[in-house]
Amino acid sequence: MSIGEIEDDKLKKAGTSWDLSGEVFFSARDALDMAKKSRVSNTFFLCSDELLSTALNTSLSLLETIESGWTEKQWQAVHVYEREGTYEKAARVLGVTAPAVQQHCDKAGWNVVRVAEKELARLISLSLKI
Repeated sequence: MSIGEIEDDKLKKAGTSWDLSGEVFFSARDALDMAKKSRVSNTFFLCSDELLSTALNTSLSLLETIESGWTEKQWQAVHVYEREGTYEKAARVLGVTAPAVQQHCDKAGWNVVRVAEKELARLISLSLKI
């Protein structure tokens, strides 16, 4: 992943992202190469701000580690709960009780993961304003 400006006229003419150039595309390609070589994480973020890249990569690695321990039922509960908006609605979709959905989300640490994801998005947003 990377952040940066994209020139719309070049984007419209490109067949694929590999046809584009510029810092954001070079950084994203480097991040993909890092992910391919890594034994720790599958997600990397690179940009010109080394501090931001380090903070995001550390956080993303921790989130990935947490999520890698989720069971199939936890993944389902989290995704359906996020889509439906309440434990009750998610329970109806999944054919279980609302307390069961809540328990799966709690055991997954979803409240912490959700807050971390929102704060990472906020960090990126704030860095774009600098």
